[in-house]
Order: sequence, then C-alpha cells, then structure tokens
Amino acid sequence: MRGFWLNRRIQHYRRYRQIAESLIRHGFGYLVEQLELSPVIPAPRRIFWRRRAEEALSLGARVRLMLESLGPTFVKLGQLLSTRSDILPPEVVDELKRLQDDVPPFPVDEAIAVIEQETGRPLSESFIAFDRQPLAAASIAQVHRAVLPGGEQVVVKVRRPGIEQVIETDVEILFGLAHLVAERLRPDLFDPVEIVQEFARGVRRELDFTIEGSHARRFGENFKGYPGIKIPKVHWEFTTPRLLVLEYIEGVKVDRLDALEAMGVDRRELARRGAEAFLKQVMLDGYFHGDPHPGNLLVLPDGTLALLDFGIVGRLDDAAMAQLAEMYLGVVRGDVDRIIKAMGRAGALAPGSDLLALREDLKDLLERYYGKALGDVSLARFLSEGLAVARRHGVKFPPDLLLLARAFMTMEGVGKLLDPRFDVLQVAEPFAQQLVRARLDPERLARRAAGALADYAELLARLPVAVDRALDRLNRGELEVNFRHRGLDRLIHRIDIVSNRIAFSVIIGALIVGSSLIIQAQRGPLVFDMPVLGALGYVIAGIFGIGLILSIWRSGRL
Repeated sequence: MRGFWLNRRIQHYRRYRQIAESLIRHGFGYLVEQLELSPVIPAPRRIFWRRRAEEALSLGARVRLMLESLGPTFVKLGQLLSTRSDILPPEVVDELKRLQDDVPPFPVDEAIAVIEQETGRPLSESFIAFDRQPLAAASIAQVHRAVLPGGEQVVVKVRRPGIEQVIETDVEILFGLAHLVAERLRPDLFDPVEIVQEFARGVRRELDFTIEGSHARRFGENFKGYPGIKIPKVHWEFTTPRLLVLEYIEGVKVDRLDALEAMGVDRRELARRGAEAFLKQVMLDGYFHGDPHPGNLLVLPDGTLALLDFGIVGRLDDAAMAQLAEMYLGVVRGDVDRIIKAMGRAGALAPGSDLLALREDLKDLLERYYGKALGDVSLARFLSEGLAVARRHGVKFPPDLLLLARAFMTMEGVGKLLDPRFDVLQVAEPFAQQLVRARLDPERLARRAAGALADYAELLARLPVAVDRALDRLNRGELEVNFRHRGLDRLIHRIDIVSNRIAFSVIIGALIVGSSLIIQAQRGPLVFDMPVLGALGYVIAGIFGIGLILSIWRSGRL
C-alpha cells in the first residue's frame, strides 16, 4: 500500500507540492512532516519553513483559506465537511460554511462549443436567442439564459471544459492523502478514506447533469398539485451529462425583503409554506433539497415559492424517517430514553458507548430548553449543541442525516428572516406524528412482517449448506483465524524514525571521532597544515548534525 501511494505521489508531484506548501503556509507544517510529504518541498523551503501561521487567525479560518487556495475540488470538500458537525468543532464548521464556489466565467465560445457538441447541431437551431453573458459561474459549470424555438425562456447549464480531469486528479490525490492520514494519524472520530469516498461519489454525481435533471423531475412529481410550490421543468431533449436545460423562472430571492414587501407577499405565510414544503420532503417523501439557502429559493409575483438547484439532494429510507420522527418526538417530550433508542436503531451508537454518560449529557441538553416556548428555541443552536454531545460520545450519524441537520438550520434561518416569530418546531410536530402513525399502520406492519419472514426462511434454507462448508474446511485444516491489531503501525513508524535518528547520530559521532584521529595523526594531503580528509569529515558531520536538528525541530518534539 505504501509503495502504491508513493508511485501516485510521484505521478502528481506538482499537485502534492502545492498541497504541502499550502499546508505549511497556513500553519499545518507538522502535518507535512507526519504525512511524509516533505520530500516534495524544495530543500530551501524545507529548511526555512515556518512552523506556525499568524496567531491572529483561528484554526477554522486557516483551514478555510487553505482549502480556497487549493481550488474548486478542495472547496467542494470543505463544503462537504461543513455538514460534518459530528467530527469537526463548531468554529471550524462555521468557517467552512463561508466557502464560496464563485469563480471567473470561462469564455462563452467554449460554452457554445460544448452546447453544439452535445446537441449535435448549431446553436441557432437549438435556441432562437442566447445570452452570451452568463447569469452565474461556478467551478463545475456556468449558466446562460436562452429562448427555445417555441418562445419558452430557459436556463442553460454548461459544464466547464476539462473540469472532470481536474477533479479526478484531485480525487486520486485525496485518496492518497486519506490513506496516509489513516495510517499515520489514526483518527478515532472518523474514517478519512470513507469521507473521501463519500465526497468522490457526490462530486461525480454533480458532474453528470442528467442526475441533477432526474432530481428536478422527481421533485416536480412529489410536488405535483401541491399549492404554492414551483419546480422548474427539465427539457430532456437537450439534457446530457455536460448540458442541462431548465425552465427559466422569473422571481426575486427570498432574502430580498424590500422586494417582497413591494410585491405584497405575506412573509409569515411564505415562511410557513416553505417550512411545510421542506418537512414534506423530509418526513413524507424521504427525498429532500440539501441546500435550501436563499439563493436557491425564488418568490414569484403571486407568492409562489420556487425551488432551484438540485445538485445536492438527501435521501431517507422508511427506517431512517421513522427513527428521525422518534428522535424528534423524544426531544419535544423530553424523553431521553426514546432518543437513545432511536439512535441505537439508526446504528449511530459506537460499540462500547457509555450510555449512562450519554443519557446524562442529553438530559442536561434538554433541561436547558425545558419549559421554554417553542418560539424561543433556536433550532440551529439546539442542533449545534446536540451534535457537540454526539461528537463527545462517538455517535456517528449517516451522512444524509448530517446533511439534513444543516438543511434544517438553513431553513430555520430563512424562516426567521421572513418572520422573526417563525417556529419550525411547531410546524414540524404534525408531520412527525403523521410519520409515527404511518409507521404503526397495520397494513404496513403486515408487509414488513411478511418481508422479514421471507428473509428468515431464506436464511434457514442456506444455513445447513454454510455449516457443512465450515465443518468441511475445519476437517481439512483450512480454517483460519485472522487477527487485526490497532495502533501498532503508528508505533512502528515512530520507532523507525527514532532508530534512523540514532543511526544518524552514530554516523555523525563516528565522523567526528575519525576526523579527529586523522587530524591528530596529520595523515593525508594537507592544506594550511590541516589534513583535508579530517576537515571534510568535520564538514559532513556538521551538515548531518544541522539536518538532524532541523528534522527534530520541525517535528515539534524538541
């Protein structure tokens, strides 16, 4: 494994060097040392790099600036990590939420070339009008306004040329770094390889616009006939993995309060309708918009709320929705045992968790809010404190539940902006009760029981064969027991470093002693009555000694 990632590091030497230099520049030089990235840094930089960044910058700010300096792939990784309040401290998460994906637009002629290549015909045959000035530009794509031959206005989303190669290279490098982090640092709260795998799946889905189009179509089906909500129509005749054409919706962003007042929109009703639409997605559909920030919400002149940008979508199966409802009702009713039971069913509790300590911390959390009116409770603050408790106890929620937590906080912020008295918990309770009632529906329980019986019957049918195979392997002496050690790789690595330093020290000492003997004996060629070999030995010993001291100094273990 080590040789594999070393080969990859050589292939992407320049990019590894940029990453290592950015780590150093933002005060993470110790990671360069621990991850063995120092060989990609030029020798002068290795000698004089600064160990610490400016004291005025917080940890979160330095992480954000580092990710921004490394380009779009790392910005998107930071945006993913901003949903992981279960493994990152709040101050880092808050900084990562500020990451921007705005980049300069690419030339419109390149966008037109992509459109013509994907549609297989000249631009004028696809659109009777095409705005050469993009509406928006991001790292993966940019958006232009256009008009179809029938007169319908649309938006055309075009993938940035060459971005897939850039992202694939960075993803490969991130996998290499994740394996190094897992091997060298052994983090307890998260699996770095698993995080990169999740990120790779997400960013590859974003590169394929047919997936975003499918999301938009499904949202349109879920909200068909639902009053006050608008989903843009997808024009599938133009849509490909590199091109997405959607209905253009004219409206104002939901955070433009002055424009909403001028339109005569009832902001309180708009906040309630938006919250109900989001809760329907979560608790009834199990398919929700993962980024409901104001830029993705437009208000039409008649007060209709339009949802845009379906690149980030969360999914919840029946079991997850039921557990979510149980946790919600446990919070509302102050039932800590109900919350812990729902966590256990969700598989979020780590083996060997101290349930008594977790119970006490959850009890303390709920007591801080007990007796307060629902309107006085900040969902964002409550979720932030709850995730801090989960982090302390090693509770690991599925990624979609963490995405949901962030979406809930964003939705509450939009609701409070529209109506300062907005109470999302009050709006959510009927949906949670409906979900719990649906879970206890006799017909649904019968279907689940029938499915479980079929699974057990299949298991019993396979059991004799499996037992016979195991006994046969045991009789032939082929049964093996594998042991997996934890934590020894890091110890071996540290011992290897220590032994190398001791070996260098012995070599330095031998050079000094040998050079001293040569000088005392006055043997070999002389320069100014000084034996050249003895002087050369001192110089080499000095260079090795300085290198050893610098290595120890950079490791932070003086």
